[in-house]
Amino acid sequence: TIKRHFEKNHADAYKQINQEVQNNQLPYTENNIDRVELINLHIYSWIINDQQLFNVVENKEFKSLLFVLDPRYKLLTRQTVSQHIACINQSYILVILHWIDEKWYMKNILLDFIPMHERYTGIAIAEKIYNTLKEYNLE
Repeated sequence: TIKRHFEKNHADAYKQINQEVQNNQLPYTENNIDRVELINLHIYSWIINDQQLFNVVENKEFKSLLFVLDPRYKLLTRQTVSQHIACINQSYILVILHWIDEKWYMKNILLDFIPMHERYTGIAIAEKIYNTLKEYNLE
């Protein structure tokens, strides 16, 4: 890759550029905590409302997007997202379809993000999952 080429053949220039980039990226301070919390809140909201998987925050393109928007922002992990969303105290069921494509890559898609307002019984869970499968003609 170009990065390896520069690291190997132009090591001094590569180190200098990296150092300049790092020096220009001041981390958030306590005064900026509101900004970090606002970004996090919007990420949580997007994940819930757009029915994204929690691991979307570990997606290479997502990380790249956030870095371009704000290089100082420290990315969330899927565990952090899962914990914070669970703290909302709302029960929900995720119905996720997993498969292996023709090139043997593992794929998945979130079919439904179902809030559970009633008691969390086996019958209620089965009914919610069945309704999702029926909606996608997968029953």
